[in-house]
Amino acid sequence: MSYQVIARKWRPQLFGEVVGQEHITTTLRNAVARDRVGHAYLFAGPRGVGKTTTARLLAKALNCVEGPTPDPCNTCEHCRAIAAGADVDVIEIDAASNRGIDEIRALRENVKFAPAGARYKVYIIDEVHMLTREAFNALLKTLEEPPPHALFILATTDPDKLPPTILSRCQQLTFRRIPAEAVAELLERIAAEEGFLLESEAALMLARSAGGAVRDAESALEQLFAFAEGEISVEDARAVLGKVDREQLGALSREIIEGDAAALVVRLGGIVDSGVDPRVVAEELLALWRDCFLVALGGEAAAAVQPADDELAALSPTEGWLARLAVLRRSLGELKLSRQPRLVLELTLVELARMPELLPVAELAERLETGASEAPRRGDVKKKT
Repeated sequence: MSYQVIARKWRPQLFGEVVGQEHITTTLRNAVARDRVGHAYLFAGPRGVGKTTTARLLAKALNCVEGPTPDPCNTCEHCRAIAAGADVDVIEIDAASNRGIDEIRALRENVKFAPAGARYKVYIIDEVHMLTREAFNALLKTLEEPPPHALFILATTDPDKLPPTILSRCQQLTFRRIPAEAVAELLERIAAEEGFLLESEAALMLARSAGGAVRDAESALEQLFAFAEGEISVEDARAVLGKVDREQLGALSREIIEGDAAALVVRLGGIVDSGVDPRVVAEELLALWRDCFLVALGGEAAAAVQPADDELAALSPTEGWLARLAVLRRSLGELKLSRQPRLVLELTLVELARMPELLPVAELAERLETGASEAPRRGDVKKKT
């Protein structure tokens, strides 16, 4: 198959192309330029944020024929081989499937030999937290005093599972989740290069759904390329991601605020019957209400969110939004474990619709958790002025 997926085709080939990890790339560029590269690094952070990519870039910077250089040429034999994952002196090990002591013993024996043609032997151990205790013990001495031609780069999504003895022998670089705006900008650029017009709102929706992981966002964009033709709208993005229309979320929120339980059950049923998971509905409601809460707070808090529905936010004071957020947030845990998520969400939203507007958050949460007798309808409680 000749087609190459976006995540591989658009993998950064220079430190400057890595999105959102400037604190990492600057550190490594300076280390290479000043000949201060350590013998062992630990790259820690969530999935899809560039750990393995950056490890390959460091290997390329050290083994480029023009180097060591922070700006590898990308044209020499070593640069091209490393980019293709075919360089015999850059050994990538998946610790999830090679986690035993025998594999580490083989590594210890092989690391003694000089590189076949490059300047350094670079070992990239991915998901290193999956190694067994015995494997970690076998790796310890080699990691502390490797041969001068060897460099170890350990990558993990869970650094807390690594023994302190391993952590103490590595320079730890922590990768961050990438801001949605930076991911959206990258997606728009990729789409343009691939011959598509990606709406800004659609790009932002993809970026937010990825939770700061570029690889996840690129995979979703790949699906959109197969789904749409030419121009990719926010409606296309919603269809592919299984998201709820924002107008539907706004209408559902208004019915909850107005205490119209019957209408909200009908609307929620239509949304779920269209194929949207109740858990997704809850998560999107939570995100919308969070934006409304910050808008209701005003000032700098309102400026910290994307433009929200100001009219919706004005329908309830901050106490009302805070109460709803507290209840729905607690309900999410039950939704994830329940075999009947639709029923759980219906009950939660109906209870919220039947709660008085300014009931204190603590009392509201207590009523829902203890299953207190039916709360008074919204119209039965005198509002505060």
